[in-house]
Parts: sequence; C-alpha cells; structure tokens
Amino acid sequence: MEDTLRDFDKRQREIRRKHIRLAKGYVTKLDGNGVFLHVPENKAAQKSGLRLLLLGAMVVFGFKILTLSWLGIEDYSAHLATLEQGSALEKAGAWIMQIDPLTEKVAGLAAPYLG
Repeated sequence: MEDTLRDFDKRQREIRRKHIRLAKGYVTKLDGNGVFLHVPENKAAQKSGLRLLLLGAMVVFGFKILTLSWLGIEDYSAHLATLEQGSALEKAGAWIMQIDPLTEKVAGLAAPYLG
C-alpha cells in the first residue's frame, strides 16, 4: 500500500510541475501517433545566449573598471603595453582591456571609494 501511495504522489507531483510549466506558455505539437500534445515552451533556451553574452560583457566591463581604478592610468597602461608584446591571446586580451572613454570616466568616479 505504501508503494502505491508513493507512486501516486510522484505522478501527482510530475503533473503539477508540468501544469506550472504549461501555464508559462506552451506549444501544441502532433506526435507520431496523431495525438495533439501540449509541450511547455522553452523560452529560457531562446534568451540564454543573448543573456550570457550580455552578462560576460558586463563582467569584463566591471573588471576593467575595478582594475583601472585600483592601478591608475599609468600602471594600467604599462600592463597593457606588456600584454601587447606577448602572444596572440595576450594581444587579444590587451585589445579587450584597452581604456575606452566610458571605462575611464566610471573608473575615475569609483577610484575614491576603492582606495
């Protein structure tokens, strides 16, 4: 009897979880047997690429700001010059980490709070 109740609870939880996902949006599909199925729409997979790209850009931008405010323009430029002398990967990193006007302005605003 206990196994039967456990199986029932498991099926009930799975149905409830599916209904919650269906409430957020679904797509109607026709399976191989000719039965219409409502399948939860996977909106997260559609937006995750752009979201990850934006998150990565924000992390790099934040790192640039913190590093520039911590080191100062002279030391930061010296480190970039060292990177530009290295391998192709280091040159790519130097290009990404170069000082742009927005980074310089925000780092100038953040510098008094960091040191």
